[in-house]
Amino acid sequence: MPVKVDREGATRRAPAVVESDEQLGALEPIRLGALERALRPIPAIVVYLGTNPNMSAAFPGVVDVVAAVDGFPEIRTPLEEGGNSSYVFGPLHARMRPIVERQYKGPEAHLAGKPSLPIDHPIHLYELFIKQAPDGGQEFEVLARPKYQDELKNFFLDRAKVNKTRARATEIVTKEG
Repeated sequence: MPVKVDREGATRRAPAVVESDEQLGALEPIRLGALERALRPIPAIVVYLGTNPNMSAAFPGVVDVVAAVDGFPEIRTPLEEGGNSSYVFGPLHARMRPIVERQYKGPEAHLAGKPSLPIDHPIHLYELFIKQAPDGGQEFEVLARPKYQDELKNFFLDRAKVNKTRARATEIVTKEG
């Protein structure tokens, strides 16, 4: 918004330009459905690369599964803000037997037999993607089918920008406060 300086040296903001309904069209409220489409579930496999036999992660937000095909939700309710999702990457049952369903069986030889889970909440995928092991390496590998690669990469980049902006704003507020 342009700033004007009056004769006394005080700055004043110019009034906002108000466009007519004919120029803009009718105003419509933003509906939750629009947000659901922007943050839709993206099917991926997350492989745990670390050595902790009791590795788990929990994040706010859930995706309710109505039916599953090939380990991925087929029919989903929208992403919910309430509740938490917990992911347990432990490779063994309580009786110390391997959980065969969790062992990665894809073509990547370096991931064979590692604990893996199907996850489709994009924020949870991002949080696991950026998580680092104590040695500074990557703790999880996120794998997605080619048709979801671009969507997931774009979401990760957008989320990284949001987090960077939020960190910068916190830094500024902390310095001024």
